[in-house]
Amino acid sequence: MHDRLLEIFQALEFEASEISDGTNLRDELGIDSTEFAEIAVAIERELLVVVNDDELNQVKTFGDLVQFVSSAPPAKQGD
Repeated sequence: MHDRLLEIFQALEFEASEISDGTNLRDELGIDSTEFAEIAVAIERELLVVVNDDELNQVKTFGDLVQFVSSAPPAKQGD
């Protein structure tokens, strides 16, 4: 999951070399609410999971995001 999320971040033009599990998404990468929405859509599309936007907004670090996505429910067929 870690590597797949890094690929998503790279596709969204973040430098993978700047990201570790402890990287704070807002403070260190400067991700704002609009970018979080873009990340959520990319995660849902690429990983076929359902992302709750309210819960995603509680994520602080990249490691938190890995854990969050790992426990996200799978998307239903046709969603």
